[in-house]
Amino acid sequence: MNRERALMVDSYVSEQRASRVKDLDILQAIYEYRILSASQIKRLFFTDSKKYHYRKMQIMRQKGWIASKPHVRNGKKYEVVYYVLQPAIEMLFKNNRIRFQRRWDRNKLLDWRKIERVLDANELFVHLHHWGYTVTEDRTWKETFALYAGSPIRHGITLENSEKYHTFILPDQVEDETIRRIRRFIKEETALSRYMVYYMGPNAARSYMKAMSEDKSVELSKLSFCIMPYEYIALRMPFIGSQNALYDVIAEKYGKPTLFPENKREEATAFVSMQLKHEGSDYLVFNYLMNDFIVANAIWNYPQRKHQETGKKIGVLCWEDQKDRFEKLSEKREDLKVFSFKEHDFMLHPFYTRWVEKEASMDYRNPKNRAKGL
Repeated sequence: MNRERALMVDSYVSEQRASRVKDLDILQAIYEYRILSASQIKRLFFTDSKKYHYRKMQIMRQKGWIASKPHVRNGKKYEVVYYVLQPAIEMLFKNNRIRFQRRWDRNKLLDWRKIERVLDANELFVHLHHWGYTVTEDRTWKETFALYAGSPIRHGITLENSEKYHTFILPDQVEDETIRRIRRFIKEETALSRYMVYYMGPNAARSYMKAMSEDKSVELSKLSFCIMPYEYIALRMPFIGSQNALYDVIAEKYGKPTLFPENKREEATAFVSMQLKHEGSDYLVFNYLMNDFIVANAIWNYPQRKHQETGKKIGVLCWEDQKDRFEKLSEKREDLKVFSFKEHDFMLHPFYTRWVEKEASMDYRNPKNRAKGL
C-alpha cells in the first residue's frame, strides 16, 4: 500500500514538474516575441487539446502572469493576443530562462497598429523552431549583430549547419520606399551575407523582382538570397530544415546523396551542396528548395565544359512547381537534370503528418484569407 502511495506521489510530482516546465516555456515564448496570438500558442504547445489550451491560459491570467488584448481586424474581434506581466518576467529570470529583465510595459507591443506585422513575423518561430531552425527575435538579433533598432529585419534564422540569415517579410502592397530601404540595408550590411525574403502576395513579389531587374548587383554580392512566398514558412520550410531528413527523402526517390567536399570546391562549384549517382550518371547537385537567387544564378552560369572535364553533370533540387524554368534550360544543355519534389514525396518525413493537417485546415496566418476578410 505504501509503495502504491509512493508511486502516486511520484507521478503527481512529475506531472506538476512537467506542468511548471510548460508554464515557463509558454511564458518565455510570449516574453521573447512580445506577443503571441491564442492560435499561435495552441500550435506551439497544445496541438492535441484545444480545451486544455484555453484552461491553461485562463489559469495563467488568474495567477497574474499574463494579460490579453483583442486583435481587431476590419472592425471585428478576430482573435486574442497575450503578453506577459512583471511577475512572469521575474519568475523567468529566477529560473534562468532569460539573461536580463525587460519591464513588462516596455516589452509588450508599444504600438498596437503594428500587431499584424509582429504576429506575421512570429510565424517564423511558431512553424520553424521544431524543425531544424533556430529563430531569434529581432531585438535580440539586432543587438547580437550591432544593428540599429529601426532596421527592417523581421527576426533572424540559424540553420542546422549554423548558417545565419537576416529575414524580411514584405506585405503584398509593399511600398517602393520599403523595398529601397531593404535593398540599401542589404548593400551596406557586412556582418552577414545571407538573407531570406518572404513576400505575402504576387504584388510584393513583382515589386521586388522589378527592383532586382534594374540592378542585380546588390543581391549577387551576397552568399545567399532566398526569396519565397510567405506560405513557405508553414508548409515547406519544415521539410528542409534537417539535412539528414532531407537526404533520406532524396535517397528514397533518386538515390543516396553524399556531401560535396569543401576542399574540392572552386568558383563554378561554390554552391554545389551534394553529389548524387542516378541512372548511371554522376551529378553535382545544386539545392534550390529555398528559392535561392544566388544558387539559380550559379546554375545559369555553370560552364558546360566542366562536364567534359569532370565527367559529372549538374542536378537541380527544386519543388515541382519550380521545375519548368530549369527544364527549359535543360533543353539547351545535356549536362543538366532536374530533381523535383512534391510535398507527398516527403511521406516518411516527421513533418508530413503536420503538413497534411495544415494543408487541410489552413492552420496558419494565411495572407489569402486575410485579403478576403477572413
